[in-house]
Amino acid sequence: MCTILFSKNTASANSITLVMNRDEFLDRESEQPFLRSGSPRFYAPMDLRAGGTWIAVSESGLLACLTNRRAVPQLPDRMSRGRLVEMAASMKTIQDVVEWLSSINAKHYNGFQLLVSNGLCSLLAAGDGIQMEYISLESGNHLITEMGIGPEHSHRARLATSLLAKTAIG
Repeated sequence: MCTILFSKNTASANSITLVMNRDEFLDRESEQPFLRSGSPRFYAPMDLRAGGTWIAVSESGLLACLTNRRAVPQLPDRMSRGRLVEMAASMKTIQDVVEWLSSINAKHYNGFQLLVSNGLCSLLAAGDGIQMEYISLESGNHLITEMGIGPEHSHRARLATSLLAKTAIG
């Protein structure tokens, strides 16, 4: 289960904490994180099979990460979802990301959930291969899996939420 645990303003004002795993395909080759050229530059690993990445942090202060969505149809001829993370990380501001996201055609990608934050503003863009949905992430803890956002999507998500409540960031 690919999982993102995102906490906003739980440690202090304008703070974010991100915990993420990528376990969808354990044998999928990737390259270690490195600083990518561009303006702004961003630091990210690379998926060597489809290109793109699943997590990135930019010089402009943007964090972007992604899970695939499994509860929606998957078509083999669609574009790499990892390119969405690269594009988001290459933006200068969160407003640039919002404008760019509004231009994306969800039919070009299999299902995904893209989290983008600058610490002040945090957004989850969820595409199901047909349309996009946008969710503003307010202060608190947010659990995002390949099934959706929140503990109601699976037993494992409910367990993770329960364990989180017992930690320092919960």
